[in-house]
Amino acid sequence: MVDVDSEWALKGVSPTQAKAALRRARGELGRQGWKVTSYEESKFRNGLSMRPPGTDDTVTVEAYPSDRLMVRAYAECARYPSGTPMGAYGDPELPRQQAPLQPHR
Repeated sequence: MVDVDSEWALKGVSPTQAKAALRRARGELGRQGWKVTSYEESKFRNGLSMRPPGTDDTVTVEAYPSDRLMVRAYAECARYPSGTPMGAYGDPELPRQQAPLQPHR
């Protein structure tokens, strides 16, 4: 399986702005049928994770008191062919990389 994820953050976001951003994300994604999978409000962080119907895709928005707002997205987008050897963490075992051979002069 191939997973795709992305993460980015904004600095200089006040706690008030961050809470408003989480509310807007929850409202807009909710209107599109997404369901809340987790929500947290604490003195350490405010976080929201949501998932669209019928998938394991997720979007997470986290706000930290250090004036940072982080957004993460994850989607499972493909599967490896059956019989692909997998490592201990579920990653495919790839052939060892080798530098190309240089011609002799």
